[in-house]
Amino acid sequence: MLGQLRRRSTRTSAFTLIELLVVIAIIALLISILLPAISEARKTARITICGSNLRQIGTGSQSYTSDFKDKVASFTWTPGMKPVADNPFLDLGPAAFTNDVAAAAGQAVWIIRRRADEQSPPSWGSGLIGGWIPHILYSHLILQDYLASRLPEKMVVCPDDRARLNWQTDPKVAFRQDRLQPQPSGTDPNNWRWPYSSSYEVSISTFSPDKHSRDDGVYQDNGMDHNLFYSPGRTNVLGRRLIPEVQFPSNKVYYYENGGRHAKTEYHAFEDGAKILCLFFDNSVRMMPSQKANRGMIVRQPTSGPCLLNYAYQTWDPGYSRVNGTTVSMYGKFRWTRGGLTGCDYGGEEVRTDLGGW
Repeated sequence: MLGQLRRRSTRTSAFTLIELLVVIAIIALLISILLPAISEARKTARITICGSNLRQIGTGSQSYTSDFKDKVASFTWTPGMKPVADNPFLDLGPAAFTNDVAAAAGQAVWIIRRRADEQSPPSWGSGLIGGWIPHILYSHLILQDYLASRLPEKMVVCPDDRARLNWQTDPKVAFRQDRLQPQPSGTDPNNWRWPYSSSYEVSISTFSPDKHSRDDGVYQDNGMDHNLFYSPGRTNVLGRRLIPEVQFPSNKVYYYENGGRHAKTEYHAFEDGAKILCLFFDNSVRMMPSQKANRGMIVRQPTSGPCLLNYAYQTWDPGYSRVNGTTVSMYGKFRWTRGGLTGCDYGGEEVRTDLGGW
């Protein structure tokens, strides 16, 4: 009798196949319910981190402005300027810089080599990079140097910018061996700078004059591609903007996450659903719909309609629906704000400034 009771107890404590399948189905249902919530929480966390990055950039910019007499943070080297005598990172003479763009490129290399401890790679020579316009994706270097940051620094990269975060893991070896894909082609010996670039683009007017002069003294858009620009033909015009020139600080974009990564779009200026995290001059950070932004201007023809840029997708861009080589037109938006620092991007009509001198 005792043996029968033990056997009966053993049989009643076991799961049947149907019971096991029911448990598995319940677990699968719970996972299907929870996974979207977890995914949404992770997305929210990445947006929060991205906004925090921009706010830190804004706070650093305000501190820089306070220390340097209202100057907007930008490259400060000028043509004919000689680097410091004890500089072990860059061997340049005063004749090396022929214009503001070349001087800024030299300063950008100087900062990277100091802050990333990149002192003497034998293949770099003097470290000069010809034909490089560093202001667009590297203006943050001025703030990082001011804040004494070590490079590369995640603060200047959007958490959804997987390519740049990957480059930062090993910028000195793996990146230069083309092992951190996708990345720019290894045929350019100066591609080493890309791990030190930023996901956050700065408004053109923060370093370039608002008005186009007859001797091409300001940055101009190049309609062929969104990453190409016409640089100034004369010197001593860049990096001289002041914060008091900003007339609508809560409506004028300072920095912005240029890839539209949080809304799964390719670029900030697309109007088909792009939502962009923007840092405004009042140091507020807001997620803004690109479609609501003022469309900007053609710097060479400010009285005409907005500029149109061709977006040529590259392999390291977000590329949610494009393939390499795809080209699509878009408006310049707050990169080319009408009126520059005196204009606004959101919350009002485009500012029609006095056209004298354009």
